[in-house]
Amino acid sequence: MRYTRMLVLMLMLLMATVIAAQESDTDGDGIADSQDFCPQLPGSADLVGCTPETFPDFDQDTIADPLDSCPSDAGSAANNGCPDGVIPDYDADGLPDAQDQCPREYSPEVNGCPPDADADAVADFADACPTQPGVEENLGCPAGSAPPDADADTVPDLFDQCPAEAGAALTGGCPDSDADGTVDTFDVCPAQAGDPLLAGCVLSLQATLPALTPINAGNAAAIRDVGTLLTGSGRMALSGNRLAVRGNDQVYLYDLSGTTLTPTTISGTGQPDYPISLSATGASVALLTFPADFSAPPFVQITDAATGADGNTLNVPADNSGAAAGVSSFAFSPTDPALLVIAPLAGSPGAGVSAPAYDVAANQPRAQLTLPGSAVQVTFSRNGTRFALDTVEAGTMVITLFDAGALTPLGSINTGAGEHFIGTPLALNADGSRLAAGYPDGSVHLWEITGAPTELTSIPVFSGGEIVSAVAYSPDGSLIAVAGGVPFSGGLTGSEQFTLVLLDAATGAEVARWSAHDTLIRDLAFNEAGTLLSSQGDVRVRLWGVG
Repeated sequence: MRYTRMLVLMLMLLMATVIAAQESDTDGDGIADSQDFCPQLPGSADLVGCTPETFPDFDQDTIADPLDSCPSDAGSAANNGCPDGVIPDYDADGLPDAQDQCPREYSPEVNGCPPDADADAVADFADACPTQPGVEENLGCPAGSAPPDADADTVPDLFDQCPAEAGAALTGGCPDSDADGTVDTFDVCPAQAGDPLLAGCVLSLQATLPALTPINAGNAAAIRDVGTLLTGSGRMALSGNRLAVRGNDQVYLYDLSGTTLTPTTISGTGQPDYPISLSATGASVALLTFPADFSAPPFVQITDAATGADGNTLNVPADNSGAAAGVSSFAFSPTDPALLVIAPLAGSPGAGVSAPAYDVAANQPRAQLTLPGSAVQVTFSRNGTRFALDTVEAGTMVITLFDAGALTPLGSINTGAGEHFIGTPLALNADGSRLAAGYPDGSVHLWEITGAPTELTSIPVFSGGEIVSAVAYSPDGSLIAVAGGVPFSGGLTGSEQFTLVLLDAATGAEVARWSAHDTLIRDLAFNEAGTLLSSQGDVRVRLWGVG
């Protein structure tokens, strides 16, 4: 195995006069480049070729970082730059530097060095020819031979993120058909040169809809893309026939009752990937936001949809431990333009929190709804009589149901599912008598909630690590739309399908399934007439219909 960098540097210091006579000295300070920690700037020998201003010593213990086994903690030269009592182990692989043949490289191997199958002093992870002895200058391949390049794009396979597809070095060896800097694998618009910040697309805020008929179990197989709004990464909300889309520092408001969709715009609305809700009349927009310096938990900002002026700021009370709590989600009542229910993000795990039911017009809570912990989702029945929140209780997702008029609890459902970052996607039917809940195992569970909640059925929709990310009832209650796919934590490759499925609400039978987006779909809703299903994912809001 090669000597470690530390041992080489120490040896160089001991052989300074000999090496200096044999090697170059770029900065002319009398210290050979191989010994000079600052080879481009003249320095002094006592600072290893550096000046006091450029000497690399983060912890200011006079031991240069390249020789310091504890570069963030001041120590002594006798202990390799580590504090007394600390055993030097720079790479934290459990083998002290004194015994580690590769103290700067983490490895579980007994000698502390990464595996090197061909024993050419180039670790396998950095060796383009791991079974052939070679030289470091040729990526571990024999001198004079070309490192493997399966797609012949001049990017060696070792560095090629797409080794079977010809690409360019600037795109990691992956193809970029439209040369816009976004590789095809992650380009939502691979045939159109666009903005990398818009996933390779161009902003497109208008659409023209064809004549449509209500979507039902009989015609759902004919559902198709009838319009796309390319607004940038964001979230959406739908109230009646009004659509609000949160794009990059913008909110776009649409009237879905016509055929030509042209937005009115509210600017300066902050980060796009946080929830949004639209009041029953469309007069108010609720936005999750943070203070500019992140000095306080997230809160709700109410904005006037007509003028864009900020109004009330709504917060969640401190939890029972006194810790500051924030807002995770919220929803306006679809029938009461002043009622907004907020899902709390608990300040302390396990501490009880209050979910405020706010009267936005009066700028005060109508009630504080006690929950066992933080929540992620809020959903109302279309007639505004009931709402549900998902909460976390002892690490398990629990659905809590409320009467929206009396603001009193109606019962709860312990899903038996573990806590999940997306919570439990929820949808109530029009009169609040049925609940659809999406589980992280890819199934949808249907509940009757006219009395004590009763589970009717469980429908497997996705598999193979795919989760349910959103659910929605059609206005007539005949269909349940389900979105899902591999979560962000699943190690996305760009080849995943993020799917929409339509289920017959009466039988649970699947009536349609299609690939809809290039990322997980977070928001899903039908318009009031039932002619449009809207979905938000990647950088688009897509509109689906029959006609």
